[in-house]
Amino acid sequence: MTGWKWSSGSGHSDQLLVLRKPFEPIEVLQCAAMLLTNKWFNERIIRAQVASLQQDVSVRSQGLEAANRQLRHLATHDALTGLPNRVFARRSHRAGPHSPLIVSNILLR
Repeated sequence: MTGWKWSSGSGHSDQLLVLRKPFEPIEVLQCAAMLLTNKWFNERIIRAQVASLQQDVSVRSQGLEAANRQLRHLATHDALTGLPNRVFARRSHRAGPHSPLIVSNILLR
């Protein structure tokens, strides 16, 4: 029994298993056990990487949601006073004619 290696264009290498007759059944079992162990090990690595990526996506999504909330607040409220601005008033008026809204003009001299 011999193993030949070849490489695909992507840099990933595989093994080709060549069995020469007469071969021993134990050799086949050992090779199969080794290949299954490698497959199991690689699957564990991939699952860990996927879990890590999912965690990264979740953290970044939460950060984006917080940033969007802050941007919406900044777009609808005055930066100095924190009071609702005209954009907020227009949106409230579009929500319905009976929505509570107080509009006042303050002239500063």
